[in-house]
Amino acid sequence: MTSFPLTVFIISYERPLYLWATLDSLYRATKSDVRFVLIDSGSKDPLVHKVIDGFSRRGLFFDIVKFEHNNIEWADPFFSHWHDKLGEVFFTVESDVVIKEAKTCWAQRMLAVMESNPSMAMLGSIIDKSDFIDPAVLERQITRKLTEEEKQQIKFFSPERTMPHIDPDSVASPFNPPGRLIALRTKAVRDHLGNAMKWNDDEMHNILIRNGWDTGIYGGVVHRHLSLCNYFDYNDYSIEQRDKYMQLYAEGTHCRYSII
Repeated sequence: MTSFPLTVFIISYERPLYLWATLDSLYRATKSDVRFVLIDSGSKDPLVHKVIDGFSRRGLFFDIVKFEHNNIEWADPFFSHWHDKLGEVFFTVESDVVIKEAKTCWAQRMLAVMESNPSMAMLGSIIDKSDFIDPAVLERQITRKLTEEEKQQIKFFSPERTMPHIDPDSVASPFNPPGRLIALRTKAVRDHLGNAMKWNDDEMHNILIRNGWDTGIYGGVVHRHLSLCNYFDYNDYSIEQRDKYMQLYAEGTHCRYSII
């Protein structure tokens, strides 16, 4: 279906603890010929760059691209440059994702699903729900009720908390595939999204469905979402600031998408 190597774009911004875990899991769980292209969107923490340098010495990356600012203005020219260098499927991974290791390569398993369904344009992996923080436990720990922002931070309202089980050999579509780890069909992206990175995962899902494509969540690749642990690891992470940033781009006063 697609010529190898597959291309995986790693989208990075700050939080070096999570970046290290993400890169280490990719290093260990990837067992096929894959080109990893790391894109750092303006990280200022020096530890981020030390982490990147360490995995560069391991030989993980095909390319490393570092941008000066945390915005998405780089995406259009970047992906325009890459689109004719991709096979029929490519991947994006955010830098707060750990892929659970298995005997076979996660990328090959997801690729096989895409090969078996030519209308599948966007395929996500299933979350390990054990990292969701129990709100009642957290409230007992901090001896008060959670604020609305804190509920947002621990993804209290996320449909993934209560999503049904998906068998390892199955694909389901209870809601849009979360964009942390996704396989994308190059033609669908080129024809209908223009630039996948300018859209959030819900928008991508809706656009693709309207244009006759399928999307789904695959039970055969499991990921951990380390941002569920922000409350403990990065307690200065601000949902309020993130939402303000997102509102600015929605109003056209900033770029369309950010990975803060």
